[in-house]
This record gives sequence, structure tokens and C-alpha cells, in this order.
Amino acid sequence: MYYYSFNIGDYTKDTTHLSELEDLAYRRMMDLYYSRELPLPKEQNEIGRLIRMRTHCECIAIVLQDFFTLEDDGYHQLRIDSEINAYHEKSDKARKSAKARWKKVKQDQKVKQPCERNANAYQTQCEGNAKQEPITNKQEPLNSKDMCASIDAEISDLFEAFWLSGIKKVNKKKAKVIFTKIIKSETNMPAFNSCLIFDVKNRLKLNQMGFAEMHPTTYLNGERWKDDYPENKQHYQQLSTTERTTQANRESYERTQREIAELEAQINDEKTMGSIQQGTWDELQ
Repeated sequence: MYYYSFNIGDYTKDTTHLSELEDLAYRRMMDLYYSRELPLPKEQNEIGRLIRMRTHCECIAIVLQDFFTLEDDGYHQLRIDSEINAYHEKSDKARKSAKARWKKVKQDQKVKQPCERNANAYQTQCEGNAKQEPITNKQEPLNSKDMCASIDAEISDLFEAFWLSGIKKVNKKKAKVIFTKIIKSETNMPAFNSCLIFDVKNRLKLNQMGFAEMHPTTYLNGERWKDDYPENKQHYQQLSTTERTTQANRESYERTQREIAELEAQINDEKTMGSIQQGTWDELQ
């Protein structure tokens, strides 16, 4: 044993009659007993040699008489023996538990096979794992099958959220296939899905003509989220302050972009006109 529990109160109560050397001998004899997990030798001279107190055999004899019992294999102490036995039982239990755990891990590793046939599935997410460099620290290789299953589950959750956005609920199976193909091409799938949901709800609020009856497959195939919003002053008045601000910012941005484009065209026209005038002046010279 590398350590043992030492009860200061019990020890002090039981050893008040010992001299300084006897107390030292007892402590060293206990350390020897625990460290070897064996009873003390029968020969007192051997005990003295092992605890580095060769010239104090009289102190050793007193301690043996007060605290130990001589048996066939050496001097025993009931309390130390019980603690060593408890330590062995605990170690055996932990060893068996670890052995069972590692046995299960090995069995799981045999069952799990590399996801070769699915290595090209969901290429944007799984291709990196399928071509990953071998792991050299003996850890279990990354399982691309688990990765693809996780992505599948995420896409399913995102589609369900889109399906509940208010769009017409028809042809769900086909719509999910198209949705999966589109959203896999996006870097941030949750953010893109949030934009789709916002677009659907906003067009429904605007009472866009025919949108309430539009099939989700039509919406997705036609990328209808890129369409301009129809003008609806009554709906604009019903918008919250935040929604109004967002819409106003969008309109301001679009208006600014148009003005910049017009200004650039005007500048280009002036440059062209200047070049023509300069050429005419050169000819007159």
C-alpha cells in the first residue's frame, strides 16, 4: 500500500505510555507492515534492521508485546490486517470493473465498421472525415457514419421548423428532398433556415397574391425567397417598431445602391465626354 488512514486520536490514546524511541519504533513498524502488506518478521533483529533501529531491540520488543500477536508467519495486528484486506477487496473490484469495461469497448469496436459506403454521402459534411489522416495515438477512428447520422438529424429538425412556418402543407416527402439538397449547400444551415421561415411568415403577413396556396416544392425549386416583396401600406402600418426599422433599413440600402449605380454611370459618361472633347481639341491644334 502506498498510503493508509492514520487516526491521530486513536493512536495518541493508545500510545501515551510509550517513550520517544518506542513511539518511533511503533510508527516505523506500522509503515513497514502497510508498505509490504505482510506481517512483521518473527526475528526482532530483522525488524530492527528493516526499520533502521538495530540498537533498539528492547523498544521493539515492548511494542511487539503491546500491539502485535505472534503467529506462524510473523507478527500480526488485527486492525492493520483488516485494512489491508479491505484495500485488496477494493482493488479487486476496481480491476474487475475495468476489465469488464475494456471488454465491452473491444466488443463495440468490433461491431463498429468504417462507413465506407457512406463516405461520399453528404459530401460537404462527410468528405473531410472520409479522407482524414490515420490517427496515430491508438484512439478509435472517427466514425463518418455517426457524423452523417448527426447531420441527417439536424436537417430533419430544420425541415420540421420550416414546415411549421405557415407554408402550405402538401407533398412533404418531395419538399424535404428539395429542402435537403438546398440547405446542404449553405455554410450556416440554421441561419439560412431562419431566413426562409422569416420570409414565409412575412409574405403571409403581406397577403402576397397566391402565396398562401403556393406549394413548398414550388417555393423551394423557384428560390422564391429571393423575390421582391409586394407593396402593402396597410401591412406596413401593422408592423412593430423593430420590423418597421428593419424594412426601412432594407429600403434605404436598396435606394442607396441605386443612387451609387446612377452616380457611377454619370461619372463614366463624363469621362467619356471628356476624352472625346480632348480628342477634338487635339485635332484642331
